[in-house]
Amino acid sequence: MSVSADDAEPHFEPAPWLEQHPLAHWLFDIETLRLLWANAAARTRYGHSAEAFGRLTRDDLLVPEDVPRAHAFMAALPHSLQQQPVWRERTADGCVLTADWRGITVRWQGRRARLVTVMDAERREQLALDQQRSRELLHVAGRMALIGGWSVDLRAGVVSWSDEICALHEVPPGTRSSLDDALRFYPAEHRAPLRAQLRRCIEQGEPLDFEMPFVGAQGTSRWVRVVGEAVRDASGAVVGVQGAQQDVTAAHAATRALAESRTKLAALIAAIPDLWMVFDPEFRYLDVSDPAHPALTAPWAEKLGRPLQETLAPELAAELMRLAAEAHRSGQPQSHHYAMAVSDGRQRWFEARYVAMDEGRTLALIRDVTEARELEQRFRDLAEAAPMGIFMADDSGAVTYTNPAWRALTQLDAEAAQGTGWAQAVLPEDVAAVASGWRQYAAGAAVYQTEFRIRATARTPERTVWAQVRPMPPAPGAAPGSRLHVGCVVDMTPARDLQHEREARAVAEEAGRRQAAFLSRVSHELRTPLNAILGFGELLQPELAGHARGAGFLAHIVQAGRHMLALVDDLLELQRIEQGRFEPRLERLPALPLLQSVAQMLAPLVQAASQQLRLQAEPTLALVSDERALRQILLNLAGNAIKYGRPGGVLRLQAAATPAGRCVFEVQDNGPGMTEEQLQRLFKPFERLGHEQGTVAGSGLGLVISRQLAQALGGELSLHSAPGQGTTARLSFPLAG
Repeated sequence: MSVSADDAEPHFEPAPWLEQHPLAHWLFDIETLRLLWANAAARTRYGHSAEAFGRLTRDDLLVPEDVPRAHAFMAALPHSLQQQPVWRERTADGCVLTADWRGITVRWQGRRARLVTVMDAERREQLALDQQRSRELLHVAGRMALIGGWSVDLRAGVVSWSDEICALHEVPPGTRSSLDDALRFYPAEHRAPLRAQLRRCIEQGEPLDFEMPFVGAQGTSRWVRVVGEAVRDASGAVVGVQGAQQDVTAAHAATRALAESRTKLAALIAAIPDLWMVFDPEFRYLDVSDPAHPALTAPWAEKLGRPLQETLAPELAAELMRLAAEAHRSGQPQSHHYAMAVSDGRQRWFEARYVAMDEGRTLALIRDVTEARELEQRFRDLAEAAPMGIFMADDSGAVTYTNPAWRALTQLDAEAAQGTGWAQAVLPEDVAAVASGWRQYAAGAAVYQTEFRIRATARTPERTVWAQVRPMPPAPGAAPGSRLHVGCVVDMTPARDLQHEREARAVAEEAGRRQAAFLSRVSHELRTPLNAILGFGELLQPELAGHARGAGFLAHIVQAGRHMLALVDDLLELQRIEQGRFEPRLERLPALPLLQSVAQMLAPLVQAASQQLRLQAEPTLALVSDERALRQILLNLAGNAIKYGRPGGVLRLQAAATPAGRCVFEVQDNGPGMTEEQLQRLFKPFERLGHEQGTVAGSGLGLVISRQLAQALGGELSLHSAPGQGTTARLSFPLAG
C-alpha cells in the first residue's frame, strides 16, 4: 500500500504479507460493490475460489436481511478507519457466520474501493477478554516496575497517559494534556533537546530513548527513562507517537553511587604505597602500579611481557613461582621476605605477598621493609637495655624473643622461654586466662592487658609477683599468621601496693570530707547563738555601766563570745583553703598603696596599744597576687605584732625587691621574741605558746591560715625571732613583669 503526494486516499497493492495474513481481508468497488480481491484466509472462510470471488459482490457475502442495513451504513460512512457493526455472513455451502467488519477507503487501479478486515464475533469477544486481562497484567507489571505507557495524537494535539504515568506526574488518573504542557514536567534546559528528538521521531522515524530529570506536579524530583516510536496509519503516515516511561530514580542513584565507588577505588589503589604487579599463568609481567617505582630492578618497559625468570635471580624467581602456585592451590595468600639490589644499586629488604587471581593470573604486592628491619634491630638494642620485661611472639602466642628484664622477672632463660615455655613461670591457675586473652587478641580483638602471677623463685624471700602483659598492635597490613607481636610484662607488685595506699588515702579523704561537712554544719549552728549573745551583751553594756561587778562579768561574756566567733570564722576559712575551694584572682598590685591601706585599717589598734607604725616601700614596686587574700595575711601578721609588742614600741611594715625577682614584705615588732623550739610549734593549729589563759585574744589559727593562703598564692611565709629581739615575719611573692 502506498500514498501519492496529490491523493488523500492510499493506493492499495496486495502485499505478500497481507495475502498470508491469518485474518480474512477482501476488497470491493464502492460504486458497483463488486469484489475485486480476497486473500487466502477470506477464500477459505467463505469457501469461494479466487475466480468465484471475482464474480461476487459485497452483498453476496451477507444474508439477505442484512443487505439494506449495509447499504444505509455505507451511505453514512466517512473515509476513515473505524469499527463496523456486527454482520451475518453466508458461505458457499450455506452456513451463517457472525463477523465484525473493519474497513478503510483506498484506491485500486484508479477506482475507489473499500478494504475490509473480517473478525469472528466470538473471536472479537475473546480478544477483548484477552486484551482486558493483558491490560490488567500490564497495569500490575507497570505498577511494580514503576513503568507506564503514553501516547501523542498528532491530529488532536493530545497527550494521553496510563494510570501509572499519571501517578508519576502526580496528577489524577485519566488526565490528558497538550504536548507543551507535558514537556513542562522536564527542566527547561532539557525541553529543546526533547523537541528535537520528537521531531526526528515524527519526520524520520527515529526511535525515542532518553533519560533525564523530571519534576512531578507536587514538586517531587525523579529521574525517568522514556522510550517511544512513531505510530502510522494504514497508509504509512505518522499520526502519533507512543511509548513507555519508567521511574529510574533508584537505578540512577545506584549508577551514580557505583561511579563514585569506582572513583574512590581508583583513588585508593593509586594511594597504595606498595608496589603491585600482575603475572600471567606463564609468569610474564602484565601490569604494574608504578612503572617508575625504585624497587624495580630495571625499567618497566624492559620487563613488560617478559618472564620473571629473565629479570630475577634464579633462586628468587623459583621461590616466587613456588609461592604463587601454592596461593592458587590453597586459595590463601602466600608471603616471604627477600633481599636484592634495586635500580640505584643499593641492597634493600622486601616483603612480598602473592594472591591468586582469575584465569591463572597472580597479583604480587611488594613492600620495602628495609627501614622496618633496621627499626627491629634498633628495637632489640633498646629492649636489651629496657628495665621492663619485653617479648616478641607470633599469632599463636609462641615466644620468639625475650629481653634480660623479662628473663629476670620470670626466672627463665632465653631457651626455656621459647615457644610456649613462658607458661612455666606463670601460676597454673592463671595460664588459661593469659592464653585465652592472647588467642582473642590474635584473632582480631582489641589490644588488651591482663594481670597474672609469677613464681619468683629467685627472690629473697621467695614470693609471688603480680605481673601485667600488654601486647601492642601489629604492623598495619600484616597478614594474620605472619605477624609478630611485641608486648611488655611489668612487675605490678609495687603498683598494687600503691593502689592500696590510694584506696587508704581515698578513705581518709572521704573521712575528711565528712569532717568538713560536719564542721561547716556545726559552725553554722554556733554562729547564730553567738551573734545573739554578742548582740544582747553589747545592748546590756550601757545598762550595767554603773555596776562595776556586773559590767566586768558582761565584758568577759562579750570578749569570750567574740573569741569564739573569731574561732568559728578561722575554722571555716581554714576548711575552705584545705578543701581547695580558694580560687585566687591574680593581678598586678602596687606594694605601697597596699601597705598604706593596711596601715589605715590598723591605726585604731596601734593607737590603743600606744605603739608607732612605720611604712617603707618603693613607689614603683609591684607584685602579682590576690589583693584581698594578701591584705588578710598582712593584717593577720601585723595584728599579731601589735598584740605581742611592747607598749611604746615600733611596728614596721616594709616591702622591697630582691635580685631573685621576688617582692618581700616584712612585718617587724619589738616584742619579747621566741626560741627556735617555739617557732617550730607556732604553725600548728590552735598553738598559742601558753597564752591560752592569758589576756591576749586569739584562736591559734591565724598563722596556719596565713601560711596556707600564701602558698595558695604562690608565695612563702616564714618567721624569724630570738628571745628579747622581737619577731620578723617575711612574706615573699613574684614581682610583676
